[in-house]
Amino acid sequence: MSGRETTVLTGILDSLLKRAYHDLTVLSELLPRKSDTDRKYEIVQFARRTRLLLIRLLALVKWAGNSESVQKCAEMSQALSRQSWLYIDTADQLVHLSRVSLVQACMPYCSLAMALDVLSTGTYPRLPLAIKEKVVVPSSLSQEEQLTAFRMLEGAIRRRLLKEGVPEAMITQRIRNGMVTFTVPYEFEVSMSLMSDDPIMFPWRLVELKILVANSLLDKPLLLHGNQLLYLHQLVQSRLFMDDNPLSNMYLCLHYFCLSLQLDCLWSQAIHMGGSNIKIEEYLCGQRLRIAYWCVSGSHQAPNAGLQAKTAPATTPCVTIVIDSGCLSKPFSITHSPPLPSECRLNLSSKSLSFEFLLAKCITLHSEVLLRDLMSVLKATSWEDKAVFEESSLCLKVLVPLVHASWTLLIGIDSRMGHFVASLEVDCLCASVKSALEMVEREVTNNMSSLPAQLTLLQCQLFLASVEEKARGWGLRVRPLPLLKPLPFPSDAKTLFVELRQLVYLVVTATPHPQFTDNYYILQVATTGDDPAIPQCFYMAISLEEIEPKEAVLNHMRAITVPRSGYVLKRKLEERGLDTDLIKRVCLQPQSATSPFTSLLCSQFSIHRLLTSLNNSGIHCHVLQLEYGSTCVQVHRSVYLYACVGASPWCASIGVS
Repeated sequence: MSGRETTVLTGILDSLLKRAYHDLTVLSELLPRKSDTDRKYEIVQFARRTRLLLIRLLALVKWAGNSESVQKCAEMSQALSRQSWLYIDTADQLVHLSRVSLVQACMPYCSLAMALDVLSTGTYPRLPLAIKEKVVVPSSLSQEEQLTAFRMLEGAIRRRLLKEGVPEAMITQRIRNGMVTFTVPYEFEVSMSLMSDDPIMFPWRLVELKILVANSLLDKPLLLHGNQLLYLHQLVQSRLFMDDNPLSNMYLCLHYFCLSLQLDCLWSQAIHMGGSNIKIEEYLCGQRLRIAYWCVSGSHQAPNAGLQAKTAPATTPCVTIVIDSGCLSKPFSITHSPPLPSECRLNLSSKSLSFEFLLAKCITLHSEVLLRDLMSVLKATSWEDKAVFEESSLCLKVLVPLVHASWTLLIGIDSRMGHFVASLEVDCLCASVKSALEMVEREVTNNMSSLPAQLTLLQCQLFLASVEEKARGWGLRVRPLPLLKPLPFPSDAKTLFVELRQLVYLVVTATPHPQFTDNYYILQVATTGDDPAIPQCFYMAISLEEIEPKEAVLNHMRAITVPRSGYVLKRKLEERGLDTDLIKRVCLQPQSATSPFTSLLCSQFSIHRLLTSLNNSGIHCHVLQLEYGSTCVQVHRSVYLYACVGASPWCASIGVS
């Protein structure tokens, strides 16, 4: 029923059944322990309790059939009881008013004067004027009266400005419609007016305040909360109430607030750009922001700045933005650590309030300082006239000379990590050159003074890479040679083994210290035999002969050599209808041969270059047999070319079948 607790009939039935089942379960567990008389007594008691519960349930079910009528009667009885209570409460309240609250209440005396006015004149002239002022709308000024009032007010504003003076930053002003508006670009805009020309009784009144600070990430002015803007409005108005320089006090208050807001914008931008390389070391709201970049953990650290600290531990560069509390009229004070040269100035414009722009400028200036310091390291060395600093591309170009060519090394700085980055203008895929470039980056980043030595090591690797590339282009095999005993070369010498024929190698060495030198040797080796104590993959050096002069070897490696018997080849190929106009005839020149090994080397190069010439002339050759000293090539279906090297120096023969 309404106002009373109710329950569901099915819930009562379920509870009754669960209780009967529980009692029956307990009875089944306890009866075996009792005597026969006790068992009968317990069974009768259980049946009696259960029967009474079921009878009550039956009565409840029968009553529930007529529950609607009973509920209606109960509701009517409750409504009558409530109404009776209201009557009693009303009587009690009236008695309280008559005996307590209205004891002193009485009728006022008759107002004869007001009654005479109403009866004689028919009007009520004694109505209070306050009612008229609040109810009756006053008539508005005409347009001419408004213009006259504005002129008088603007004249009073000009006289007040001339008397008090205006801060230099608030020169941009506009006087219109009885208000003066001051605008400080990208900071704030205020509109003020006067109530009178008396500066003591009527100070400046702040009409409107706008904050023009913008975040470059949002590309729109910042939206302050209404409560913040209201508090700022009240604070500025309190500064205007001061007798001493109210306009200057207002400007300093708003300017400091805008600088703090700009500093907060830079802090939020730094957080947005944050990562493992940028770290906010210190932020004091409205005072200072210190941000470090090139924060790299591990062995690779940011390079040192300045020649005085080339062997000292690397320091993390950082930029500090400070609001000068001693002179709030100045903009941000920006400093860099380590200090930059005096001609490198860092400034931040309120127009483009971007931490990304400031960070990019810091990285550019710092990188330029580091590269100039690196350039000064090469002074008084052999690399001084080979290095050029390009300010436009912000890199250091170093010309690495080789025997017959030169490579250009570019050294820059990774703007994200702060490491030196070394690369070549022409990509070299050789693994040794790549590892040498990585060594240059790592060593120069840790210690700038190691640059000359690293350049010499790189020169050695580039020289060996060029020799290896030429040898592989001519079909020669370049591979490491495991020797039982090391060759009598300097410990820092870089070696390259070119296989000329079985057990005969051309050894090219490049020594970086004290300066770059290259040497060439003919090495003859032998296998270790059946000695079980020595692995079969090792070789024993039998003879080592240096080749002089070194220039002759490289000239022979580049020579295009086709023997004289090429005329016979050309004639027989022409008889079979093959075009051989592009086959070249170049005589072998033995003037630089000093040993049979040198002759074998140059003759072997002749065979390889002959195959290259045939392929370049459009004759597709198929090598059937290629050995050291003899070659068999199929140039047509029934044309075979046999080329062999004779035993005597510079003797070669070619046959056609």
